[in-house]
Amino acid sequence: MKKLTTKELCNKIDPASLGFQLVSEIGSSKEIIGQKRAVDAIAFGLRVNQEGYHIFVEGPSGTGRKSFTNSIVRKKAKEEAVPDDIVFVYHFEQPESPKPILLKAGLGSAFKEDMEEFVKQVKIQIPKLFEGNQYREEYDKILRSVDAERQELLTKINETARSMGLLLKQQGNSFVTVPLIE
Repeated sequence: MKKLTTKELCNKIDPASLGFQLVSEIGSSKEIIGQKRAVDAIAFGLRVNQEGYHIFVEGPSGTGRKSFTNSIVRKKAKEEAVPDDIVFVYHFEQPESPKPILLKAGLGSAFKEDMEEFVKQVKIQIPKLFEGNQYREEYDKILRSVDAERQELLTKINETARSMGLLLKQQGNSFVTVPLIE
């Protein structure tokens, strides 16, 4: 092993031979230097068009793996047909499993905007329905009907109780039977 001098440790380059003034003029490389197998593996992974297959990219920070992977995936995506949008809506029968709906590409955001407008209008219109005379009249009609039915049932129950020698008395929200004295 040879001992190096300070001069031998220093490698001087003429800046004019580089062909640029600032590093920002160079731009970033679209390739990963010295990683042909990794590049080939990603290219192969992108050609596998079956459910359940994924590409996993690992490596140290700052090596360009993320920017390279994003660039190659974007390039591949430009070659493919634009996929449908998938929106998920509430599934009333199975609340834990939202229902997917396929829409033509680009219509998902329009659907979202339409639904937001719909909800906004519903929040305005529903309270108005409860303010009108028609609602009050229907409400009163239903109350009268329920009250009449309740009175009819109570009359029948009282008649049955009397035939058994009992009196039905209401106390708050409950009823009490009292024996009739003859």
